[in-house]
Amino acid sequence: METILRVSRNMRNELQCTNYFETKKPEYKIRVSTWKGSRGVVSHFQAVQLKGNVESFMMFQDFSKTIDYPELKRATEKNILEGQKIALSKLDEVLQEFNQHYNIN
Repeated sequence: METILRVSRNMRNELQCTNYFETKKPEYKIRVSTWKGSRGVVSHFQAVQLKGNVESFMMFQDFSKTIDYPELKRATEKNILEGQKIALSKLDEVLQEFNQHYNIN
């Protein structure tokens, strides 16, 4: 199944791209988001619990990982999509780290 990538604007009017993926821990999904950070484009993987339209996570306890792309300086739609594609190419590796974080075999 192909992942649909759409760039939208968040509540601060910044460009972002976000996708959600299933995990082996049924109550959690991995949210993969890419946006403009302070030093260029950034992708962030966050374990979240979804209940309706509400996301929740425990800061400093739930799994998270950030990847910086300093070579993608400008937050154009093209660069946000490029960063998201790079992040998604690392999803299997990140899911393994997620499993290790929660001691899932």
